[in-house]
Amino acid sequence: MNHVSDLLRVWEQIAPSEAVLATVVQVEGSGYRQPGARMLIQADGQSVGMLSGGCLERHVVQRAFWLTQHGSTLQTYQTGDQLEDIDDADQDLAFGLGCNGTLHVLFERLDQPAAQLQRQILQQVIAERKPAQLYTVIQSTIDELPIGYRVAQDGFHWQGQIVSQEPASRKSPHRLVTIKREDGKQATWLLEYLRPPLHLVICGAGQDSLPLVQLAKLQGWRVTIVDSRADYARPQRFVGADQVMYLPLQQAGKLTELAQQAAVAVMSHSLTQDRVWLQAAAQAETCYLGQLGPRYRTERLLEELASKLDANTLSNLREKLHYPIGLNLGGDTPEAVALAIVAEIQQVLENSAKA
Repeated sequence: MNHVSDLLRVWEQIAPSEAVLATVVQVEGSGYRQPGARMLIQADGQSVGMLSGGCLERHVVQRAFWLTQHGSTLQTYQTGDQLEDIDDADQDLAFGLGCNGTLHVLFERLDQPAAQLQRQILQQVIAERKPAQLYTVIQSTIDELPIGYRVAQDGFHWQGQIVSQEPASRKSPHRLVTIKREDGKQATWLLEYLRPPLHLVICGAGQDSLPLVQLAKLQGWRVTIVDSRADYARPQRFVGADQVMYLPLQQAGKLTELAQQAAVAVMSHSLTQDRVWLQAAAQAETCYLGQLGPRYRTERLLEELASKLDANTLSNLREKLHYPIGLNLGGDTPEAVALAIVAEIQQVLENSAKA
């Protein structure tokens, strides 16, 4: 869902008849982007989002409206080859970048009912912060199920037998589901598992939190800053954050609520604060929990929490806590530390998705 919010903001500002949405629905072999990657193309050539590493975008912008003049369509691109009709002067924009992958891209006009349903579901996932499933027909010999036809999870019903299910790419959690009816006709659906943007809760409003906020927002994450020091927890210091909270330690229970299904970085540089934040976060179902500081410091915190947490919670905390926080990338500047933290969170999320 990274950068979907930016795409939706543009979507709300333009006339549906003046834009085309291109979506990667399947990747065979290697591909820079994965199924679910979206790109919105406006009639004047402006666009939001990416489908590849830059090798495909110009071609898509140039042909999006022509491709959809008769309705939604699926196009296939070989990213290891060059386009035959590209000008010699534009060879550096060709597809011959060595990925050697095949991308299947769905093109649709935004004024179609199926596109409007997609917009509604994406907005719902972001606003309510709850996952959803979306089914889209990408191949079909069934008249009533044309390419681009779309239903939400609760509206998905079919007649026939599921004859195949496979990942939409080697790295994608999305699936391709093919259903065959008794009359031999069949349809292949892309089943997307739409998840809300990651919520990163940063416990500590020090100067080193500033680059972490910036990098997290570049990832499309939602960011909340929490600190018990009122002079630190000021929104004007973190203009990129979605929320900056002054939270007295006596109200640390609110952090447990915030941390549910969130990534939490404890980095206040205060033993007193870190102890309270770590205790509160330990009682939440976090998707990532990291503690800044040297290993011996965190071990001290864990020893002090032994009398405050039950044995099961303490055991789970020791198992899931990442410390020292971040991948060992080298560097000790705030920017380097922020990069290490974001990289580790991304790695943990990726491994979790594959599990």
